[in-house]
Amino acid sequence: MLDVLYNSVTHSSWDLAEIQNTQDDVIINLVMGSMFLVLPTFWMGAMTWAEVRAGVAVKGALAGGVKVALSYIETMQRCSEVAWREIDKTGSE
Repeated sequence: MLDVLYNSVTHSSWDLAEIQNTQDDVIINLVMGSMFLVLPTFWMGAMTWAEVRAGVAVKGALAGGVKVALSYIETMQRCSEVAWREIDKTGSE
């Protein structure tokens, strides 16, 4: 029995990857099919998720920057209005 087991095709020294019989061919085809279909699908899903998260982060950063810029502009407008009033007061005296 050991002689039959170890002298079979699946235990030959030339069959290092053990892909010489039809059962292994079916398994290898299923694994390769999953690699060409499932893994790219997973990769695209991961990249899409990362892109959406990055977009949300950029949107938040831009919104915060716009708020700061608008508050700075409003402050500068108030300061210029006060300055023009002072100039008008000193000019009319």
